[in-house]
Amino acid sequence: MNITLVPVTEEHIPALCTLQHDAFLPLYERYRDERNPACKGAEELRRQMASPEHFPYAILQGDTIVGGITVKRLEDGVYYLARLYVDPARQRQGIASAAIRICESFFPDARRWELDFPADMEPNRRTYTKAGYQDTGGTRKINAQLTLAMYAKDTSPRQTETYNALNAYYSRYDEEGRLLSRHGQVEYRTTMRYIRRYLTTGAKILEIGAGTGRYSLALAGEGYHVTAVELIPHNLEKLREKITPEMSVTTYEGNALSLPF
Repeated sequence: MNITLVPVTEEHIPALCTLQHDAFLPLYERYRDERNPACKGAEELRRQMASPEHFPYAILQGDTIVGGITVKRLEDGVYYLARLYVDPARQRQGIASAAIRICESFFPDARRWELDFPADMEPNRRTYTKAGYQDTGGTRKINAQLTLAMYAKDTSPRQTETYNALNAYYSRYDEEGRLLSRHGQVEYRTTMRYIRRYLTTGAKILEIGAGTGRYSLALAGEGYHVTAVELIPHNLEKLREKITPEMSVTTYEGNALSLPF
């Protein structure tokens, strides 16, 4: 897909203003919120560019600007995903999910991410849930038509010698193929047989150390709600890429010693 993010410059502003207007106009027409980004323009972008607490980026697909994403620092280690938009003609292609992953990697000090979106917009909910964000239960009513749902993601500390060694190993190791080998199939089938022995209708499943999702996704495909926790970003990205809209899967980056919920 070749998605990259670059800091917004003056030359990006005309294209970004057009994309922002086109992406958010349907929401403005639906909710009539005068703070909608469709009502904003170049001056707001320039203020963000000049602010030490805002980080606006242009989303590029190859050499083409296809959207924008803006981060606001709320306090040390806490960031707010203030805005994300993609060219309407290129939506539902995974661009937003890729932009979120790349953007988060720019802030290694982050211990928490926050965002909000219209509570009745199910596509937004799926995108952010797939990226590891969890419903906080909080809402904010803007007007009679619009209520925002508040989501957040806690980020585990990454800068440890053990973590770095594990991350380096699993970034090279074919975890995806391990359970597809002959001996891996024996492990998988035996494990699934014992798991199913204890499952009941409507059960919720927590898998800690989910790897690339072989068990979590199989169980989600059988109709269970699965929460998958995985320490290694490379594995977690593989897992998230395979989640389909029919699956009820919540993902987190974390480990058993410091669960992110």
